[in-house]
Amino acid sequence: VHNHPRQLARRTRFVLNVRHLQEGTTTRHASGLLRVTVAGGEVDLKRGDHIELAGRIRSIRNFKNPGAFDYRRYMAFQKIWATVYSPAKKVRVLHRAADSGPAGASALDAIRNRIDTLIDQTREGQHRDVLRALILGDRTRLPAQLREAFHRSGVGHLLAISGLHIGIVAGSAFIVLVAIGSRFETLLWNAWVKKAAAIGAFIPALLYALIAGMSPSTQRALAMVGMFLLTFLLEREQDSINTLAVAAMVILFFHPPALYSISFQLSFAAVFFIIFILSRIHKAPGMQPEPLGRRLARKLITFFTVTVAATLGTLPMVMTVFQQVSLVGV
Repeated sequence: VHNHPRQLARRTRFVLNVRHLQEGTTTRHASGLLRVTVAGGEVDLKRGDHIELAGRIRSIRNFKNPGAFDYRRYMAFQKIWATVYSPAKKVRVLHRAADSGPAGASALDAIRNRIDTLIDQTREGQHRDVLRALILGDRTRLPAQLREAFHRSGVGHLLAISGLHIGIVAGSAFIVLVAIGSRFETLLWNAWVKKAAAIGAFIPALLYALIAGMSPSTQRALAMVGMFLLTFLLEREQDSINTLAVAAMVILFFHPPALYSISFQLSFAAVFFIIFILSRIHKAPGMQPEPLGRRLARKLITFFTVTVAATLGTLPMVMTVFQQVSLVGV
C-alpha cells in the first residue's frame, strides 16, 4: 500500500505499488502504481501493508467533455495509469506495515491513528470531519453538504492544509522561541536569537506537514516557510517576491507537472496578489508613535485587504475551473 488509505462511504481508496500480477495459473513480475477502490465495506489497511486482491485492471479514461477536468492527465502526473475495483472480501493482508514498512512511515501513521482516535473520542457531530480535514488533511469523510457549504461561503480553502495552517504553526513557534531565546545572554551577544528561532520553528512546521500527509498545497506552504526562515540564517532581508519565486522553482524542480495543477496555480496566484497589493498600500511607519486606535485600524484594514487580494487574484481561475464564485468570502 503506497499511501494512506482514504475511507469513503462503504469504500476504501488507496494507491498500490504493484509487485506481481496473476492471471489464472500464470504469475509474472510487474511494477508501477495502481489506484485501488475496495467496495462493499471498510478494510483495515495502512501504508506499507503487503496485500493481495482480485479485480479487473482498467485504463484511466476521460469522458471527453469539452472543457472538462482532464482526469487522465491528472493521474498521469502522479504516474498512475490504471485503476482496479475489488470487493472487500477479496482483499487479503499478507504482511502488516510493522513487518514491511519503513520505520519513519510507520511512526507517522501511528501518530495519525492516535490523533484520529482522539477526534473520535469527542462528542458526535460534524466537527469531527472538520477536525480531520484541518489536522490530518483528510477531507474524504466530509459530508457533501458540509463541503458545499464551505465552498459556497468562499472559505473552502480552509479545509486544505496550506500556507495559512503551516504559517500559524511556524509563526507561533517562532514567536515563542524568540521570547525564550531572548533570555539567554549567549544568543543575544552573538545575534543568534532569531537564527535559532528560525531553525526551531521549521521543525514543528515540518512535523505538522508530514502528519497532514504532505499534499501538494502543504508542500508549497512548507517550501515558502522554509525559504522565509532561511533569510534569517543568511542575514538577508526578506524579499517576498523572491521567496515566492524560489519556492516555486524548488517545487517545479522536484515535480515539474505541478505547474499544471490548479492548486499550484491558485496558491501562487493568491500569494502573489497579496504581496503585490499590500506593497502598493503599505506605508512605512513615521517617526512619531502611532495612536493605539489608528494602529489597530491599520492592522484590521490589512487583515481584510489580504482576503480581498487573494479573492481577486484567484477569481478568474475559480470561475473557469469551478464555475462559481462567492461574494461573501471576506
